[in-house]
Amino acid sequence: MNTISIAICEDNEEEYRRLTDILQFSETPCSAEWFRDGDELLRTYYPGKYDLLLMDIFMNRMNGVDAAAKIREVDKDVPIAFITTSLDYTLEGYRLHVNRYLHKPLDPAEVRETIELAVKEQHRQPALSVHTESGDLSLPLSRITYVEQDNRFSKIYLTGGEMKRIPLRLDDLEKMLPYPPFFRCHKSFIANLSHVRKLNAELLLFEMTDGGAAYIRRNTLKEAKNVLKSYMFSRARGDLS
Repeated sequence: MNTISIAICEDNEEEYRRLTDILQFSETPCSAEWFRDGDELLRTYYPGKYDLLLMDIFMNRMNGVDAAAKIREVDKDVPIAFITTSLDYTLEGYRLHVNRYLHKPLDPAEVRETIELAVKEQHRQPALSVHTESGDLSLPLSRITYVEQDNRFSKIYLTGGEMKRIPLRLDDLEKMLPYPPFFRCHKSFIANLSHVRKLNAELLLFEMTDGGAAYIRRNTLKEAKNVLKSYMFSRARGDLS
C-alpha cells in the first residue's frame, strides 16, 4: 500500500500533535511534514509533492485561505482540507475547491475519511507506467514537465527537480503520452504544455516552470506557437481538466 504524503499547516503545536496522533492509527500509511504558516509551506511547495494538505484557516502569519489560493494557482488537483472552528470561510472554500472541512476538536473518523479521499484521488490521477530494471515505475502525468531523448533511453523531468531515466525511446513515449498537453516539439523533446512558462522564439525553446527547457525545431516554431496558444485558451475556458 502506498504511503500518503501529507503537509500539515498549523501554527499551534498542541493541535499538530493531536493530528499526528490520529494519523498514527490510520489504516493507510501516512507521512506528515509540519509547517507553522502558509508562507513556510509555499516556499518549498511544488505540484505532486504532497497527496493531501491539511490547512488550519486561522494562523498568525499567512492564513490557510491565502495559502490555498496561492497553491491553486499552480496545483488545481491536490486535495485540501481546511481545519477550522468556524464556517465563515465556506464560500472561499468552494471557490478554491477545498475538499473537506475538519472542525476542531478533530474527529478521528473525519480525519480518516479525508485520508481515504486522498487515496482515491491518488488512484484517479492518470499516470505513465513503465517497466525498468529496478521494477515498475508509475509517474503521475501532472508531474511530468518535459521529456528528453538520451540515446536509447529517455530522461523524464518531474516537478520538484526530479529526473527519471527510463529504457524507452522518445518515439515510444510519444505514443503513451496524451496530446494535449504533451507536444512533440523537437526530435529530442516532448513538452508538457501545462508546465510551459513562456515560448522563447529567439532561442527556439519552451521555458518550463521548473527552470528547464524543451527545444523546438525551427521548422515547427509556428506550429508550436499555435499549439501553445490554443492549449492556454482552452484551459482558460475550462475546456481542459
